[in-house]
Amino acid sequence: MYLYKDMRKIDCHRHCSGAAADLEELKSSAAELDIKKIVLFGHNGMGRVGVDEKVWEWYSKYKELIVPLACDFDFVEGDLEYAVACMEKGFYGFGEILIGHAGAQKKRLAGVKYSDPIPIAIFKLAAKYDGFVLVHSNPIYSKDFLAAVRECEQTTFVWAHIAYDFENKAMPDAEEVERLLLENKNLYFDISFWTTDASCMGAPKYINLLEKYSTRFIFGMDLTKGYLEMQNKYYSNYEQVLNKLSKAAQMNVYYENMNKLKKKREAKKFNEEK
Repeated sequence: MYLYKDMRKIDCHRHCSGAAADLEELKSSAAELDIKKIVLFGHNGMGRVGVDEKVWEWYSKYKELIVPLACDFDFVEGDLEYAVACMEKGFYGFGEILIGHAGAQKKRLAGVKYSDPIPIAIFKLAAKYDGFVLVHSNPIYSKDFLAAVRECEQTTFVWAHIAYDFENKAMPDAEEVERLLLENKNLYFDISFWTTDASCMGAPKYINLLEKYSTRFIFGMDLTKGYLEMQNKYYSNYEQVLNKLSKAAQMNVYYENMNKLKKKREAKKFNEEK
């Protein structure tokens, strides 16, 4: 086990609760774990229309901490224009996109597919602005999602929860994840698990996978509200897993990989603003 104190981090998976109390403890909760940046977004597909405005409001208050993503799409006519406006405004990309989420398919995004024309156009737009797309796709929807990944080969996708099967509470096969990484150079995985115990990644086959492909996995905790309380409850599970990696691999997963995606977008964004 390799234990490295003061390992700087970027939390790539944080939902904007909209609550004033959560905004107030955003900085203190981040400082407790040496989190330098938080990728913040809403709940696309679950009926929370207008959350992008709240994300931008929080970003305007804490620009030094927040990396904002937009997600307020029905994937209908007009949404491409809205996506352009978001990128022109300064969002870093799109997420969390829940087309492949069982709950969202029963609500706002019923019948929408990742490979439909409007989602594809929006995903390709992210590449035009050097942004990235963070998505949720349960295994039952993975074929459709992977078709979009391959069609949008210039777009960087981050597949949330390391493609965990929340319906059956099962980790993906490590060999399958490796195959997907080898076949899709534009694909990353985040390792957020929300209320699922992150120690499910602790088996040797997953530790070996994280170590071997440490440049393709990204730390995140999927905190939704009461950030400090959730963080205190679940972070130790991530630490127990990631402490088994080499220092270089930990740095990649905790910080370097998302920082690379962030800086790519910023190079484009700030150049456009000059």
